[in-house]
Amino acid sequence: MELIIATYNVNDNDIADPTKRRAVFECLGTVQAEVILIEETHSKVVTEHCWQKGWTKGQAFFHSSIKKQAESGVAILVQSKNI
Repeated sequence: MELIIATYNVNDNDIADPTKRRAVFECLGTVQAEVILIEETHSKVVTEHCWQKGWTKGQAFFHSSIKKQAESGVAILVQSKNI
């Protein structure tokens, strides 16, 4: 079995905005990869549940900032039911 992984560097705070995050998730949902890695998400622990609900193609895992000012952060989006 071949596993296709795509990596993206968002590198700005755009994905923290719900409207922009929805657009990014819609775009990433068209990527032909089972696993999508995103760095520089600027996500916060307190908003991870919103991110979970926003990714409707499968599972989502996050490592977010615990600081008031969100810095860095990563996400793993899985859109294959075989993983």
